[in-house]
Amino acid sequence: MDNDPAARNSKPIESTPWDTLSEEAEKSPTKVDLKTPEYDELFSKAEYYIKKAPVEIVPVTEEGLKNGQYEDKDVSYDEEQGEYIVTTYVMNKQEDGSRVAEVEQTRVVKPGDWLATNPKKVETDHANNYPMSDESFHKLFQPSDQENIYYKKVPVKMIENPTGGDVVIDDPWGKPGENKTMSGDANCHFAEDYKGRRYIISENDFNNTYVPAESGE
Repeated sequence: MDNDPAARNSKPIESTPWDTLSEEAEKSPTKVDLKTPEYDELFSKAEYYIKKAPVEIVPVTEEGLKNGQYEDKDVSYDEEQGEYIVTTYVMNKQEDGSRVAEVEQTRVVKPGDWLATNPKKVETDHANNYPMSDESFHKLFQPSDQENIYYKKVPVKMIENPTGGDVVIDDPWGKPGENKTMSGDANCHFAEDYKGRRYIISENDFNNTYVPAESGE
């Protein structure tokens, strides 16, 4: 599947129903609540997609965290939280054609987790790294014949961003009261995983790593 702490959170923005967001398209970003009945209906009709591109995944150890082994995967120690965090980035295409890395979210990473790195569209892109629990890793991925390279085995539901503009959502991996968010542009997709968590998939990741699944199984 699967960070400047100061840029981690934006101030709360009042949620807006998805069917009225076209009026707010020029206001960036718009806070979207993916748990509303409107989105329940959209996801009930959504198609399944599966990640076919190879994903590099490595185990996270206490020694590796302390020794800075994962610094090149955007792992850092957050003094305020007293925890190690991973910063995830998305590549957004500008009007002049350039590609700019923007912070998507931060997530806590701890020993026993796994750290995934999605394939890049362009070699000069900033890598998109994200952590997952041991349970999620074994549920979602299967090994290849290459060391640390895995393939997704469980599909997710996917819908296009219907708002017509940039969006921000509550981070489904955030702790209660943290007010952490994920962000996406007008071309992102909203996904729902096997646990019912709803989150953002960037245009780059959708176009370069996902294909329609044969079924939802």
